[in-house]
Amino acid sequence: MKRLIFVLLFLAMPDFISANEIKPGIVITKANYEKYKPELKKLLSPVTFTHYVNGLKNGWITMPIVKTGDYLAPDGYLKLTASNTGKYKVGENNRLIGLEEKSKLIGWPWRGGAPFPDPETGTELGWDIYYRYACNRDEFQLHNDFNYYNNNGSMERKIVNYFFGKVFNGRCTIPPIPEIPGNNGLVHWKVAMLVTEPFDVKGFIMLRINYEDIFKPDDVFTYIPALRRLRRLTGADVTDPMLGSDACYDDFEMWQQKFGPELVFHEPLVGNLLVNKFTNIYDFPGRRKGWIKGNCFQTDWEIRPVWIMSVDMNMSDYNYSKRVFYIEKEDRTFLIHAEDNYDMKGRLWKGANAVGVTIQPGTRQRTWHGGMYKNHISGHTSLSDFSPIEPKLDQVRIPYEFFSVKGLLRKAR
Repeated sequence: MKRLIFVLLFLAMPDFISANEIKPGIVITKANYEKYKPELKKLLSPVTFTHYVNGLKNGWITMPIVKTGDYLAPDGYLKLTASNTGKYKVGENNRLIGLEEKSKLIGWPWRGGAPFPDPETGTELGWDIYYRYACNRDEFQLHNDFNYYNNNGSMERKIVNYFFGKVFNGRCTIPPIPEIPGNNGLVHWKVAMLVTEPFDVKGFIMLRINYEDIFKPDDVFTYIPALRRLRRLTGADVTDPMLGSDACYDDFEMWQQKFGPELVFHEPLVGNLLVNKFTNIYDFPGRRKGWIKGNCFQTDWEIRPVWIMSVDMNMSDYNYSKRVFYIEKEDRTFLIHAEDNYDMKGRLWKGANAVGVTIQPGTRQRTWHGGMYKNHISGHTSLSDFSPIEPKLDQVRIPYEFFSVKGLLRKAR
């Protein structure tokens, strides 16, 4: 009799497993999320899992699972990436070394694309994600509502700001390609931020300059209107909370941290990840009205193949001891879908995921519409609700004055 019961349970098991499988066509809701929790835990980063299961539990959101799509980068980026085959190697202190041929070093300069189209080591993958075709390239300007939420889904504060960005070396879509004339391989990119609301931080500015030389630290400047002082940030400062949020400057675009000789990239694992669905519909002017529910984004989800790579920081004055990145494995885009960050005691501390990226038809320029930054310990969350200002991404030209302290101060005043 016992043997018969065992056989019947064994025969019924495939139906039980398939009933709980997360696949296109199902919608995970407050009513059924419990049965999907084991699979959600496998398919989401730890911080994203905690955050969105809480949203499901409270009935704020649903998670529709849709068919996995394609999101190729622009042709210019893909061609540059393909042309980099055999052109680079990683040298001492994580330095990227150019090769004329595999046996002869010549200091070949990087001018765009992922340097390792088919990475074989963690450090090679690290260089690919550092030079990835990120969501905002080659030039961008975004309006952002940065909303702070407690774990009960109540908004505590909103910071309204504008982001500007310009790539100086490695451009692939918007002329001049591949580099701004006169740059000569010095600057990789510049980003700037200007806060317009609320009154107590209105006029706050941030300017960051990323240099190609990995031994030259980024220049990061902030202007604090209440003090009427310009402040230059150190390498330790860039991991401080930005205006009291759950994000730091190094968390922007999942990873804006300087690539340095002290970083240790572990061999990546291969897996699947539930990610917020990309779309080929460019929905200018962009803001998805009402897509924030509680402290979550209401979006579609798809399952994508990823690399999961751990990176040790090895810096005593840095807030994180380790970062784990979840990296797009297909189409050589090397996008970072999500990240988990650990404090100096080795505890899971913060995490983030990119939300609502849209791709412009034709040029395949892309931008994003949201980002979730979560403090795993406190439960506090900050959500970036972006909208692109420009109707056509391939026609954007951001004035150079936006990337100087004097120019930003004029805007701030």
